Amino acid sequence: MKKLLPGILAVMMLMGSCQQEESSSVDQTRIYTHYELFYDKNENKTYAKAYFTFGNATGTSLELSAPSEVKFNGDLLLHNATTGVYEKIYTGLVPAGTFVYKNGDGTLYTNTTDTLEAVDFPATPSVIDISKSQDTRFPWVGTTVSAGETIYLGVAFNSYTETTPGEDSIKVQASSLQNTALGAYVGLMDRFTITTPVQKPDAGGVMTIKYRAVNKNFQVVN
Repeated sequence: MKKLLPGILAVMMLMGSCQQEESSSVDQTRIYTHYELFYDKNENKTYAKAYFTFGNATGTSLELSAPSEVKFNGDLLLHNATTGVYEKIYTGLVPAGTFVYKNGDGTLYTNTTDTLEAVDFPATPSVIDISKSQDTRFPWVGTTVSAGETIYLGVAFNSYTETTPGEDSIKVQASSLQNTALGAYVGLMDRFTITTPVQKPDAGGVMTIKYRAVNKNFQVVN
């Protein structure tokens, strides 16, 4: 199956580059919460992120006004003025954790993530061939897909996903490569789930957990 990766973080970064409003200027029940726990094995770092918008997922970006704050596993997430994201970076894998957001009225919203599931490219071959003449299906290293989970592959300027529970491999359709030049590419693979937080303001929220494998070399062949 081929489709684009849901752009939760992309939306956050795009909107974070725009002017932010103070959270104290809006109805506290109308603040939409975004949380993300992201481990990148390429860097061996885990990112705990939070972002806030007014009204809905794509609403006006908000900067928290005191006494509002957001923490992950008890650590205060710091505001990045460029992206608008609240973030803390950890060395190594942090497989799960708890976000606690306090709004301007002092109301606490506590949400614990599911545990990150690993996914990796196979060690061999060192370069994976994908063909323009026939579909290529290759297995990943890790457990099969669970309900609500997505395995994502990005390679040769194309995106592919597998969401079927029980599947243990991902397919690259030859038809998607017809306009792709032969040669070397770098592929990335993510395993992620997107859920609704248990505790959230009336406006709602979203929680993403994502594990990124070490990138892999690919070769597009005829």
